[in-house]
Amino acid sequence: MGQDASSLASARAADVSALGPGDHELSLEVGGLERSFLIRCPPSAESAAAAPLVVGFHGGGGCALQFKRSSKLDSLCDSYGAFVVYPNGVGRLGRKLLTWNAGPGKCGYAARSGVDDVAFFRSLVAELSRILGPRLDLTRVYVTGMSNGAMMVHRLIAEASELIAAAVAVAGVVRPPTTPLRPVPLLHVHSVDDPRALYEGGTGPPFPMTRSVVEHDSVPVALEELRAQRGLGAPPAEDQLGPSPEGHRAERLQWGAGDTTLVLLRLHGPGHVWPGGASHALSRYCGEETSLVSAPEVVREF
Repeated sequence: MGQDASSLASARAADVSALGPGDHELSLEVGGLERSFLIRCPPSAESAAAAPLVVGFHGGGGCALQFKRSSKLDSLCDSYGAFVVYPNGVGRLGRKLLTWNAGPGKCGYAARSGVDDVAFFRSLVAELSRILGPRLDLTRVYVTGMSNGAMMVHRLIAEASELIAAAVAVAGVVRPPTTPLRPVPLLHVHSVDDPRALYEGGTGPPFPMTRSVVEHDSVPVALEELRAQRGLGAPPAEDQLGPSPEGHRAERLQWGAGDTTLVLLRLHGPGHVWPGGASHALSRYCGEETSLVSAPEVVREF
């Protein structure tokens, strides 16, 4: 990391240039808990031009560092000049087996403990605005996540929509809990063959090496509710993708345009994966990887 969290914490109020290009770790207090996050600042971080922010939420059982390594979202910083942030969820074992409270039962320790992760996101954006000042473009805050992190993305576009320019959720969904202040363009990526976050919904298998299970919402039901909430007509515009070298294919279904854009990238063949990402410790429990699409490129293009 570029500097440790304590040195940055003491420097940031007086000197916004403390976050130069490269990797840094910071923390802040939210709801009586110390919450930490990693941030990668672009090579142009010291320029006068305001840059966008991409916030990437790890999956259940992961952590910020794992998602930074496996998601390849750093490419959005290094090649396209965005600030990329990887927050840590919460858990009972330090930086291990972390989860997000994406709503009742979703997932694990964070949900059982009632941790306010929406407040964490709001505080995170406010803190980064304070630290980075005019270097951060608050009109271009994008959120993405995998699995439980994708569920968190769905919750955020309902409960913190005014802060978000667009969202990409991969392999995790929650039905919209409330009507947002404004619609947020959303691209949802999910495989019909996902063995863990079941596409049609229902009880998923126990988390590896535990008896913890999650009752998953149905992707078709959740997206139909979002479509109706946004007043979008049917049928969607449809494009076909594939086959990939692995024999995988997909349909890209789009309803609406502009702020009401709703897109489903429905995969056939891959498992519970972040497409185009690197393998990690839990990959063997998740099914087939795929080269059909690249999640970082999907985030960038959307």
